[in-house]
Amino acid sequence: MIKKIINRYRALKRSEYLKQSSESKYKYAIIGAGEHATTQLYPCIWHIGIPISLICTNTISNAHHAACRFTECRGTINLDDIINDSSIKGVFVSIPPSNQASLVKQLLYANKAVYVEKPLGYSTSELLSVLPTPLNSTLHVGFQRRYAPIGQLTKKLIKSPISYQYHYRIGPYPEGNALYEVFTHQLDYCLFLFGSAKLIHVSKFTGSSGETYYIELDHNGIKGSIELSTQYSWNNSEEKLEINQEHSSIVSNYPSILEKTKKPYRLFGVPLEKAIEHPGERSIYMSANNSIPSRQNSSSNLLGFYPSIYTFFNSVEKNIKTDENIQQTIELYRLLDQVQNA
Repeated sequence: MIKKIINRYRALKRSEYLKQSSESKYKYAIIGAGEHATTQLYPCIWHIGIPISLICTNTISNAHHAACRFTECRGTINLDDIINDSSIKGVFVSIPPSNQASLVKQLLYANKAVYVEKPLGYSTSELLSVLPTPLNSTLHVGFQRRYAPIGQLTKKLIKSPISYQYHYRIGPYPEGNALYEVFTHQLDYCLFLFGSAKLIHVSKFTGSSGETYYIELDHNGIKGSIELSTQYSWNNSEEKLEINQEHSSIVSNYPSILEKTKKPYRLFGVPLEKAIEHPGERSIYMSANNSIPSRQNSSSNLLGFYPSIYTFFNSVEKNIKTDENIQQTIELYRLLDQVQNA
């Protein structure tokens, strides 16, 4: 009996997954075939079953080779092929950061729904210049930490937060603007978890090995201390978030480790642990589990790419238009501008 139930459940899940592409209302396109696109976006798009009909790159040979990965898809080097194709509703954009804003502007003015990797300009004014008024289609900026399992679960665990410390340490980033192209993820994540923020203080240190920002934020009484640095190593990168709450503390190591420790009881403010031995209560919500080859444990899902792309696809298919993602992005850019100009 149990085996039949398990087999029936697996059959239903398999059927649900396989029928997604056959039931899609619209066609989609991809612009870009770089390492990030082919490593993260392409596999997720294929697995979800999003019907890609056009792939646009700088060279026609790369476009043709990339198009071979999808059924009934062809390559092009002409952006107008996408813009003028009325059957294409949504476009995935993953190209060098400095070129994204102008390209996305063209797509939005052609009423295409757009999924784009960050950044979308290097200031709030550049971001706003991209957006048509009114915005008649979906714009989804790929801040995947909001959609990652660890981000969603951390959000649920936050109760009566007092303060947090966030450390993001990577190697040198000489190829671009680290604040808008790299650190934007971490600042967006803080806004997602703790709400709107007021910038209290910024210190920046620059050297031959990179740059480091020390940022203090106030989220309506919740104090945040953030270190964002490119003065460490890519081989030993670190992204650690520690949240201090009224009755517990949370430690998160993105993307796969999440623990909560309950604080010992206090009697009229007196810590009983000083008088009575009491073991700490620690709950492990997520841990590194690379030995189980499931979609849930895949890096694309844990990092948030898969759920982020699926959210965009679902909103396009169901014609769900919301200003929430746009307003969140505008708020983030205003904070980035303040940090940049501090």
